[in-house]
Amino acid sequence: MAAWAGGDLLAAESSTPPERVVVSADGFSGYAADYARSKGFGFTDDAAKLLHQVAEESANQIFASPELSRDGLIADAKSTFKKLVDAMIESSKEIPGYAAKHPGKLGGQTYEGAKKKLCPIWPVCTKRKESGQ
Repeated sequence: MAAWAGGDLLAAESSTPPERVVVSADGFSGYAADYARSKGFGFTDDAAKLLHQVAEESANQIFASPELSRDGLIADAKSTFKKLVDAMIESSKEIPGYAAKHPGKLGGQTYEGAKKKLCPIWPVCTKRKESGQ
């Protein structure tokens, strides 16, 4: 049975099946943080706050969706958080001097760079429409 809510992250490693990720801001942001750690990176406080906001919006939109579509939305959100972290890592290498000044850290600058690459991907840049698009 899927875990749809809760305060604790049941599982956040990137191999966790979508139905085992807790649908909460903490669950999704924890998933992103674990994925970043698996790549040798961590988030600065500002990036963690930005990701938590996206994670909160993701969880809210999933809860507002019909229950039948939630598994797909969870899988979409997990995939997008991985893409976001990967794009942030890429941005850290492209921003002149960033990697040298902030080794192993992903911050607000890398988040903004990633957003420019990924938009309009849900849930990073857009809200899902009620029609499910």
